[in-house]
Amino acid sequence: MSTEPTILKVTSAFFDEMKRAAESTTLLSIDLLPWHKGLEVEVSGTYESPDLEDLIGEWYYDIAGDLEPHTSLTITPSADGERVFLMVITINEEDGSMFDEDDEDEEPEPETHTEKFQIVASTE
Repeated sequence: MSTEPTILKVTSAFFDEMKRAAESTTLLSIDLLPWHKGLEVEVSGTYESPDLEDLIGEWYYDIAGDLEPHTSLTITPSADGERVFLMVITINEEDGSMFDEDDEDEEPEPETHTEKFQIVASTE
């Protein structure tokens, strides 16, 4: 993982929502599970927002192609004053390699990749 976060422009609505979520003590993380019929969003904690799922969905579909290959991902927002960060952990549980015959019962370890983004509200 690089030491400097990747700067990512987002909508003002998404920025404001993630800032509120990061400053809240009731949101731990957000898990995203993309599948063929859409995107399942699971919030860890008791944070509630009527717009969270829609905003996360829009953000995810805008950025999904730029992320590491994944079967799921976890987002943990944080704030430092006016700066807002997203720690994104992509998890890929699909293994394209063949198992050895001796290891038929062993599940492959999921591949994970962590990236830190600093989000900034787009002025466009």
